[in-house]
Amino acid sequence: MNRTAYYPLGRAEDMSEGQYQSLHAIVHEPEDAPTGMWQRREGDLIPIADMTDAHLDNTIEMLRRNNATAWHKYRELLVEKKRRTT
Repeated sequence: MNRTAYYPLGRAEDMSEGQYQSLHAIVHEPEDAPTGMWQRREGDLIPIADMTDAHLDNTIEMLRRNNATAWHKYRELLVEKKRRTT
């Protein structure tokens, strides 16, 4: 079964049910992770400060691709990235 995901400015994309659920989980469900923590797709929580550089970079890029840059966790990740580079 395919579903359609709608984005701001009217862009839409057909995707499988699994892809839709993954996108929904990435963008909408980890909201309950406490400040300074990241909820991995496996469901466990890890401190953002303990993420490897590659994990941090990949997570930032994933959120960009999924139009989730307004989410407060995106800003937390960027602050950690900046802390590491200064």
